[in-house]
Amino acid sequence: MDFDLNALPAIPIQSDDYSPPLSGGSSSAMAADYQFVPLTEITGTSSPYADIMSNLQDQAGPDAAQKFHEFLKTIQPAQYRHVTSAFARIVSANLHPVDYRYVSKDARGKAAIEIKPISHNAPIAQALMAARLHNAPDVSYLTRDWKDGRRSGVDMLNGGFPTEDPHAVATEYMADFANLRAAAAIGGKPNPLTSVHIDWIRKNHEKIKTSDANKLAQNYSNFAQQAAAQLKGPIGEFAKRLYATPSGIKDTFEGPTAKAEFTALCIQSRTIAQEALKNGRQSRREDNPPPLTAPWYRFPGATKAVNRLAFVLATTGGAIKTTTSQQVSAAFGVTDDGWHVFMDNDVPLETLFAKLSSTGLMTNGKLHPKVLVQVNVFAPESAAPIDKLFGLLVKNTWHFGWAIHDGYIFLTGDGGQPANLLPKMFGIIAAVNNLRTLHAHAPFVDIADVGVLGQWYGQVPDAKIPSGVFTGTTFDIDFESSKKQKMDGSF
Repeated sequence: MDFDLNALPAIPIQSDDYSPPLSGGSSSAMAADYQFVPLTEITGTSSPYADIMSNLQDQAGPDAAQKFHEFLKTIQPAQYRHVTSAFARIVSANLHPVDYRYVSKDARGKAAIEIKPISHNAPIAQALMAARLHNAPDVSYLTRDWKDGRRSGVDMLNGGFPTEDPHAVATEYMADFANLRAAAAIGGKPNPLTSVHIDWIRKNHEKIKTSDANKLAQNYSNFAQQAAAQLKGPIGEFAKRLYATPSGIKDTFEGPTAKAEFTALCIQSRTIAQEALKNGRQSRREDNPPPLTAPWYRFPGATKAVNRLAFVLATTGGAIKTTTSQQVSAAFGVTDDGWHVFMDNDVPLETLFAKLSSTGLMTNGKLHPKVLVQVNVFAPESAAPIDKLFGLLVKNTWHFGWAIHDGYIFLTGDGGQPANLLPKMFGIIAAVNNLRTLHAHAPFVDIADVGVLGQWYGQVPDAKIPSGVFTGTTFDIDFESSKKQKMDGSF
């Protein structure tokens, strides 16, 4: 299409000396819309206060000067000196505003480490430091009043425990759910939550995230209550079936085929447990998000860090003679009559057998007193031959430690469960993994049965929180150069 330049309206040209009228007179649109800022609104009258604030504006800008002026109007002149002193100290120390909570006078200046709560995966030594700073006398106190990886009724001391924070929990729940890969089946059964449910939850999460930040926790709580009311029925029934699964696993073996039957059932149950962990991790994406994992630890609600510390203390009393764990070494001092703790150290089972036997800590596959050994019951055949693994598990007592789901079992030489319950042990691992996967699909429905989980974990004694400094040392076990010794893995 051709444009006719002559058809365009003329553009008025103004002369260089053109200026709109200063007042009245003109009826033009330009004159009517032109607004003036009186000079009296830009400059003020000199005074000692105004001169000082003007100098501040020249150096820091009008926004800073105005905010400081408004702040001064909110406090009494009698408080100026104290405010000035605090401000000068902040400036001289090059400090910046951080989350502030009042610190009592007797607690000020006693910081030994950076001010932050311990993380979910904090080292045992850091968890022990936090326990001491909070004056936790024993394991019972340490593991009390925790929920969703946070604890109520404690001050955020340096290195302290995470305190209850509904906003943080809601945010973390929604972040975890965003990573969820919906599972059509859990434990070989159809998931009661369909893709329709998952989409519905996600859409509500997105709406909650865009709401007023100050109301996010309340909005999530309101949605969670409504969602739980609609879904807890089918989810609860499904959870009951998962809890009941281990009880249906055979635990009596008699007659000439007893050994073969027992071995076959152990292998079958172990395979099912491995698949439950694998499928659960694929669905959850992350294995241990703090809020979702916390209900499934030995001490429900407490973080993984606190659970690890509590289990080691409850089992050994903090009396360690040798250890393969740098975390244990960093937390506890050496005690001549203490425990030999083999943990945080994945090695082939044959190598572990050789070291335990050559150091006199195991005889014919049976661990001696005050020996605690961590074993990965899901290790591949090359690292843990089935006959050797089952032989070790049958001759000793297994403990779940701080977590049931991950396949890392602790062994001692006395007390505990009978050998014939080994297939049930694998069944429990499978059940907990399936329950955790179900929980990840509906975190607002509480399906963690503390009574059943407590029975599965078994009881551990209370123990005092040791005082003193960290003087531990790591035991160099030197696996590679240790003498190889063939062990009898039969049972």
